[in-house]
Amino acid sequence: MNVMQAKTFLELLAARNFNKAAERLCVTQSCVTLRIKSLEQILGQRLFIRTKSGVELTVAGRRLQPFAESLVQVWQQARKELALPPDVTTMLSVGCDPGVWHGYIGNWLQALRADQASVALEVEVRHSTYLMERLAQGLLHAAVVYEPHLHHGMVVEPLFEDKLILVTREPRERARWHPRYVLVQWTAEFRAQHDAVMPVDITPPVVFADGVFALDFILRSGGSGYFPLRMIIDHLRRRELFYVGATRAMNCKVHLAYSEPLLSQPWFRQARARLLSMCEDQRALIRDHIDNGAIEQWTGLRKKAGTDKFASVEYHP
Repeated sequence: MNVMQAKTFLELLAARNFNKAAERLCVTQSCVTLRIKSLEQILGQRLFIRTKSGVELTVAGRRLQPFAESLVQVWQQARKELALPPDVTTMLSVGCDPGVWHGYIGNWLQALRADQASVALEVEVRHSTYLMERLAQGLLHAAVVYEPHLHHGMVVEPLFEDKLILVTREPRERARWHPRYVLVQWTAEFRAQHDAVMPVDITPPVVFADGVFALDFILRSGGSGYFPLRMIIDHLRRRELFYVGATRAMNCKVHLAYSEPLLSQPWFRQARARLLSMCEDQRALIRDHIDNGAIEQWTGLRKKAGTDKFASVEYHP
């Protein structure tokens, strides 16, 4: 199977129609038919079945799909690297879970471009499961993720432990349940801790799979939720969010996963060293604000004199 056959197979799979596939590929229908017939002859398997509505994959076609996708992706990656300008010697394809971008990976990539101008960057911001599959297929060099899955020839290193705190758009006291609570499904590790302290018999009215979008929702519409300190520290300082006092911080471990042969490359060792050095910045942030209790300054509440009740603190920027 060559690249053109693989691309034709995938276009026909997407279009489910020979005419539409031909239009997408800018060729004739007969050309698409010949490519598919040739591929079926090479493999000795029928890949599509014609139906009244178009075409459907056979069992053999479904088995071929991931191999065709990998072949096309590897070819596209090769074309990108061959087209690099003369002053760029290599390309780092790196994946990042959306949850670890703010306050960490974005800063690392910015520093990497300043340190190593000869290294081009291709960045995918997707969830951990998808990135680990891409890494296993050889379509990424490295990935920074919450939940790694180890594959043969892959190295996984712990970076630091994220601390997620409960914050709210409007100052409020701790409560067993709040009707405007927004659940973010960070990781399995987070969910286990969450279920231990939050009621499991009540379904939150709003649930997000992505923390970035959940944060934007809360800033626009109000509510509360758990977020990594590094993601919301600036919002706390500007009094756009407030810490819900005396609530427990949740933990999510951040990992670096990469292909083992990369360690033989000096440019990757330098990039990895820079990333590891920036872990200390995250630990210092957690130490200075959570471990020593300084986070309590951002509740937006103060006790009323002579009572156990709280009142909002007026803030004048």
